[in-house]
Amino acid sequence: MKTLVCFVVLLLNADPATFFLIKYESLLKKKETITLSQIASNIEYIQLETKDECLLWGGLKKYFFTDNFIFITNKDHILKFTRDGKFIKKIGAPGRGPGEIDLIVTMSVLPDKKLIIVQTNVGRKLLYYNFDGDFIKTVTFTSFVPYVKILRDGKYLTHDEGGSGRNKYTFALVNEKMDTLSSVKNTKHWVYTQSSMIGIGFPQFESYFESGGKNYFKTMYNDTVFTVSADKIIPACFIDMGKYKLPDELRPEMLGPESIQKFNDKRADYYFANVFQAADKLFLTTYSYGKNPQYCHLFNTQSKTGSTLLNKSGTSTGFVNDWDAGLDFWPVGRINDRQVFMPINIISIQKEIDRIKATKESIKFPEKQKQLVKMISESDPFNNPVLMILTLK
Repeated sequence: MKTLVCFVVLLLNADPATFFLIKYESLLKKKETITLSQIASNIEYIQLETKDECLLWGGLKKYFFTDNFIFITNKDHILKFTRDGKFIKKIGAPGRGPGEIDLIVTMSVLPDKKLIIVQTNVGRKLLYYNFDGDFIKTVTFTSFVPYVKILRDGKYLTHDEGGSGRNKYTFALVNEKMDTLSSVKNTKHWVYTQSSMIGIGFPQFESYFESGGKNYFKTMYNDTVFTVSADKIIPACFIDMGKYKLPDELRPEMLGPESIQKFNDKRADYYFANVFQAADKLFLTTYSYGKNPQYCHLFNTQSKTGSTLLNKSGTSTGFVNDWDAGLDFWPVGRINDRQVFMPINIISIQKEIDRIKATKESIKFPEKQKQLVKMISESDPFNNPVLMILTLK
């Protein structure tokens, strides 16, 4: 009944012509194996150049693609590469002075304006750089804003997951004069004290994605995917997690340190959804709050059908690689509406090199396999990742 009420409320605020529902339990029941050749028209590998000054290190990386460049977050600076992986330069410098970055919290890239905007950790300031790496300006918020994404029209989308229990909005669309244009109210509040503060990080979760020229976003705990239409935030779809949704009473922030064991005892039974879209394909990854394995799901936004992807051994690794027998592919993000990508750690694929060379059956492109084996065999295990890019059919 609770899910039905939520769904009705969403429909009242959504565009009924485009809004749709994804039932997670139905996805789990439909299992299938999909190969790369079924979904891809082309696959390419980009070797990111490796030098002392451009080593990727520390934490989860975010990759941003333009027509000519690849920008990668690297904790307290940005690395700029050509689209074929050649290193160009560092952007930003570590520190807390003007134009310096103590830690990258979020990053936005606006290709049309050739701007990079970094949200820093201390004070949650916004630092603006151009594509050449020149520092332009600082924007400081008058009140604390946990996360800010800059949209292509220059407006700000603020995001507060609600860890303190006192936030007014989960999302707010704000113009450059700091006027709030639209918002999503936070309906979960609780008494918060500094002693009850607790934080549990899930770096796999990504709140934002673009598709078809539109912005989409969700929180970890709220399974509504929102978008912006005519400066108004509206629901785009709803992922009904069913019995796998973490109950509000088990949220670790609401429990506090004294009762966190309640969350730890049951966390593995619940999942959160990470999602993005390219063309008519929605890539949905669900992660356990505990140590249970993740699941990869493919959903078609036109037919409104989807499934859970399994390989021949019954593990959910994404699309089975019948292209060149390399690693199975599951994208971490989109490049554009026809291309998605996955970073590959050199060590992980070198461990598979004997298997790749020995695999002969069901390979669509033996010559591609030879090229892959040569590239990986000649790479240092500690080189920067290789980007595997898939062009959708």
